[in-house]
Amino acid sequence: MKTLIRDEQRNPLDICLKQIKHLTGYPLIELSIRDLCANLHYLKPEQMVQVIDSCAFGALAHSSDFRKSGEPYITHPIAVAEILAEYQVGFEALVSAVLHDTVEDTDVTLSDLSERYGHTVAQLVDGVTKLKLSSDKNQNKAATFRKILTATLTDARVMVVKLADRLHNMSTMEAIRPDKRQSTAEETLEFYLPFARVLGLNALADQVELLCYENLDPEQYSFFAGQWSHGALKRKHRISQLTQYFDAKLSQLNIHGSVLPEDHRVDLCRAFFTNKKPLETLLNSYRFTIIVPQVLDCDALAASLKHYLVRPIQIQDHIRRPNPGGTQSLNLFFERQAEHLELVIQTQIMFDVAKRGAILADLAPESSRSILNASLSNLSELVDPECAMTTAQDMFEYFRQKKVWAYTPAGSVIELPKGATYLDFAYAVSPFIGNHALKVRVDSKLMSLADKVVTGQTITVLTDPLAVPNAEWLGFLVTKKARRSLQQWLSTQSYEEQLKGGEEALARALQLSGDLELSDQNWRDILQWQQTQDKSLVYQRIATGDLLPQLVVTRVISAYPEQSLSDKALISGTQGVELFFAKCCNPVFGDPIYGHLTRRGTTVHRRKCHSIQEVLINQSHLILDLEWGVNHNNQSIFQCMLEVKKKMTSEALSSILLALKQLEIGVLSTQSSEQSTFLLLGLTGRERIVRAIKAIRSQLDYPEIRRLYEFNFSVLDTDFDI
Repeated sequence: MKTLIRDEQRNPLDICLKQIKHLTGYPLIELSIRDLCANLHYLKPEQMVQVIDSCAFGALAHSSDFRKSGEPYITHPIAVAEILAEYQVGFEALVSAVLHDTVEDTDVTLSDLSERYGHTVAQLVDGVTKLKLSSDKNQNKAATFRKILTATLTDARVMVVKLADRLHNMSTMEAIRPDKRQSTAEETLEFYLPFARVLGLNALADQVELLCYENLDPEQYSFFAGQWSHGALKRKHRISQLTQYFDAKLSQLNIHGSVLPEDHRVDLCRAFFTNKKPLETLLNSYRFTIIVPQVLDCDALAASLKHYLVRPIQIQDHIRRPNPGGTQSLNLFFERQAEHLELVIQTQIMFDVAKRGAILADLAPESSRSILNASLSNLSELVDPECAMTTAQDMFEYFRQKKVWAYTPAGSVIELPKGATYLDFAYAVSPFIGNHALKVRVDSKLMSLADKVVTGQTITVLTDPLAVPNAEWLGFLVTKKARRSLQQWLSTQSYEEQLKGGEEALARALQLSGDLELSDQNWRDILQWQQTQDKSLVYQRIATGDLLPQLVVTRVISAYPEQSLSDKALISGTQGVELFFAKCCNPVFGDPIYGHLTRRGTTVHRRKCHSIQEVLINQSHLILDLEWGVNHNNQSIFQCMLEVKKKMTSEALSSILLALKQLEIGVLSTQSSEQSTFLLLGLTGRERIVRAIKAIRSQLDYPEIRRLYEFNFSVLDTDFDI
């Protein structure tokens, strides 16, 4: 075939089609190839030949394969390549897209691809090829995610191809079972999309995300889409008015720019599905992108638009502090009566990079590239052999974390999970800096190592070569890299150094808790708790990070054991320590949590809890990062209060109670006000809260529902107890 295509007397497309004319379903294959070729105008002739050749090669390799819809299988990978051609990606990525399933589903090998199309194409195809290591689907999924992540860190085009593959698959799932469609949507939302956003592949990601919601819950998506279509005429009229206004403003400022109304349905749909805002508010939301020649024009326009009818309620400068994926813009948010408006002001290169991210990484401004590189560097921890994650859920959890960015004095960007401390920052710079850190300087102000990093800060770590770390630090380190580095250092100490370090760490923890002294009875309790007769072993465990000195102190000063948690396995690493759930935020199994060390014991708070924020700022040494353990057989029941922004009739309430009972969610009490209905639920974890909200919204035409932090049991009406 390759020899034929090199025949200059023949058209490469004609040769390709002649080669596969005998295949079943040829008319559909021909149409797919012609559609792809119509979008290859930006390639050099020899590159176009390679792409066309790959279509013939792939069609022959997949000649006996068909999609569940009955179409020839090759029409799928060719459609994936067509999606990528719209973004004008290089020919190697296009060839890889056409051949991305050949190694997984046919007799073609990576060696065959390397010999015919080059090593790069073979690497890209290998990167998106699924792994099948065992009969355990979860293990295979985790291994595949890890492989894709590793390959993408080497060549970002792997994720570009994979995302286009998902886009086409999810747009053609009519023949797939509903449960399979739902699981694919969940997997895409939890892993592929967050990863794609990190790479700045926002245009592709937006298309995929809408399809995720459509396949995740067709009924809820249909309701949203119907309401969106219903208001289309009104929106069109308002968009025209606003476009004229902003065009006039550009002319007034003598700025040669363009005003682009944005179809931001994906953001509104996300807010609708996650119950962030009422539907009426979402349907009255508008977004415009205004593209101007240079950064100075961005600033000038923003300054002028500050007085649009009402002052903006918020201004975000993401030009100097780029968003994830390196996205840069000035964002202005306005509210006028029931209308919500967002303006995104960018230069042309900022606009292009915001849509295509890693595809245009080489053209992006330095500040944008630095954020992208910081994110990729941070992602490398997921594939670090010493910190290997074993489950798909672990990877999903990583991508759910919100991030903060801070800068070294030299201008390098460090990405950390939200809630990370300055000590985490120090270890992210280097293990040496972390091990010898004393304090940090932020904007000429000295800060404790235990304080939290805030996005945009420039942080100088003050070190002393003679300073050494101590085991107490493990109580406020958040990142696994920092904890691993510290534990490695602690493990290298001599036995005598470990004993001394452990004793000093415990003494400091006792001092911070009010100059406590351990009595003989205290020591007997501690030794019994640790199942040893030797104090030295306790000190050694503290020194090597196996036992936090703060938990020893909590064990000593705890009181009121009759009120503590009955199942200590619920919170990892806290067996033998008195634990209490805070009434100010009522955490539920699965919520992100902190532990607050008090004389009463360790109180478990939700990380969002308002009452703990001051402690985080002023007494961060009293805060522990806690993780949930296991809710054995769902034995532990938690209480949660929901406010449904709708007054229910008795019939509607009865229907809700039945629906929740079928989900194994108990309704302990109800109460109504003029505009809302309150439900006190008994359930086993955060996941059940999500199910409850989804069930209630679908039955009541999708009202807004809030989870309340605090609730007063005494005022609740108990007429509807079950």
